[in-house]
Amino acid sequence: MGENRGVATPLMKNRVRQILANVAPGDLLAIVDQLDLSARPGQASIALVALKSLKQRRKVSSFLDTAPQAALYGMLEAVTQGCLHAIVDELADAADDPTKEQLDAAVTAVLDHVDGPVMAAALAFGVLEEFTAAPHCAAILAEHPEWGLAELFADEATPAAE
Repeated sequence: MGENRGVATPLMKNRVRQILANVAPGDLLAIVDQLDLSARPGQASIALVALKSLKQRRKVSSFLDTAPQAALYGMLEAVTQGCLHAIVDELADAADDPTKEQLDAAVTAVLDHVDGPVMAAALAFGVLEEFTAAPHCAAILAEHPEWGLAELFADEATPAAE
């Protein structure tokens, strides 16, 4: 994984909000309903409060507008983990340092099981976390404007000549 782990910069927070806003509200609510929101030592209680509020009140736009970075990032991780695991499984031995072509093939295979905005969130998470394949993730996002995040990381995409 990368090294950002939800560091709260204004740009990062805005990007996480944009990524989550691109996912269908019903999908976000289905995910928060599956989360165990019991307090644990070392967990940010403010994030739990925001996630519990989303679970109870069902107001996604309010959550996206007011939730602290830890809650937003936690939700992004929850949204993307299944998709990311499926991509890693598809990549198999190439998972540590895939070529763009290998990543593109894995993404195509996983798209049979997830919708475009969730795939876009998973690729965007790869960029935010500075995965080895982050430039490839950004390039694939740029190639799929129908997923809704094509412009978000356009400057970080793999150059076309590669």
